[in-house]
Amino acid sequence: MSAPAPERRPVHVLQVGTDATVFDTDAASDTRERQLRYAAALDERAPGSRVTYLVVAPGRVESFATAGFRARAVSGSPLRLAAAIREVDRGDAIDLIATQTPFVDAWVALVVGRLLRVPVLAQIHFEPFDHVGTASTPLRRALRAARWVVAVVALRGCAAVRVVNRTTADRLARRGVRRVVVAPVPISPAAEASSRDTEVARDHIVLFVGRVAPEKNPRRWVAVAAQVAATDAHARFVVAGDGDALDDMKRAAAETGVADRFTWLGRVPHAQLHPLYASASVLLLTSDYEGFGRVLVEAARAGTPAVVTRVSGVGDVVVDGETGFVHDRDDVGGLAASVSRLLHDPDTRARLGTAAAAHADLAFDPLTLTDRWVDLLYRTATGARQNGYRIAV
Repeated sequence: MSAPAPERRPVHVLQVGTDATVFDTDAASDTRERQLRYAAALDERAPGSRVTYLVVAPGRVESFATAGFRARAVSGSPLRLAAAIREVDRGDAIDLIATQTPFVDAWVALVVGRLLRVPVLAQIHFEPFDHVGTASTPLRRALRAARWVVAVVALRGCAAVRVVNRTTADRLARRGVRRVVVAPVPISPAAEASSRDTEVARDHIVLFVGRVAPEKNPRRWVAVAAQVAATDAHARFVVAGDGDALDDMKRAAAETGVADRFTWLGRVPHAQLHPLYASASVLLLTSDYEGFGRVLVEAARAGTPAVVTRVSGVGDVVVDGETGFVHDRDDVGGLAASVSRLLHDPDTRARLGTAAAAHADLAFDPLTLTDRWVDLLYRTATGARQNGYRIAV
């Protein structure tokens, strides 16, 4: 008769983040649902475990609580954040502080964590080194580089670091950052559907999904669209998203004479994205840098291949010639040629789409990724004993 599994002691994880959509109750974001899944998985691993989420959101006073999870907004001031962490600890002793970035919140967590004898786990959700190199001026590159020098010092002081792609993990390891774990953000099952095997009319649609931000290089996206449109009278371009660079993207479309071929959907609720992916011939991503191309996984789950720029983050998702096509960032002609090929070659589109779906299922299963993240949280919290950190009884 096998011995019963040893009981796992419950832990209290404090997360510090900036995503205020955790307070949203509509379907526009899956942040709230994902955080609740993390808390539930942590409680399943060690019954009685709980998560507190401090959201750095100046001007907001929201909060909510449910079984095993509570969230509240705090001011952006480092001193107020430090005070909020201390306040949480007084009410319910913290076992681990997990920060969303390696910047100010990580330094605040390290200082307070040292006082409380609590380990700190930092996260990086984008590719920092490509980010530095794509700054528009030498001064901005210098400022970004200096910021990352300071950030790397913070990361070296953390008990663990979560990144979302292998390239970032390798680069940090070479800079002396210990215990770097690759754990991409799980894609919500709500983004999937059972209609993958159903034949859909992928009617010459080239799709953009996500935040329209400068790092997505929307003008390059429009330049690719213009070259495709010049040789394909049926091609249409659908943009699902909003952001700081949306107006500039619209101007670029007007300047190149293809504005009438564009459809601007604005922000699309997460639960409604799958049919949009399934209606497209190709997802086009022309970013200067990416942490993890989650839209690529979402598209792949709908059987939609992608054409992307060769930047860190996408290499874990898109395999060139097998699940999509990858080109150098400035190769507008090559990007356009691959988009056109997928528009006009249904056999290649189907082959790559099927392979993309299989790769997404294998490499980015949401339950596996949730377990990987929760495992990292739990092991970091409970492994503190040997490092001299305080252990809550």
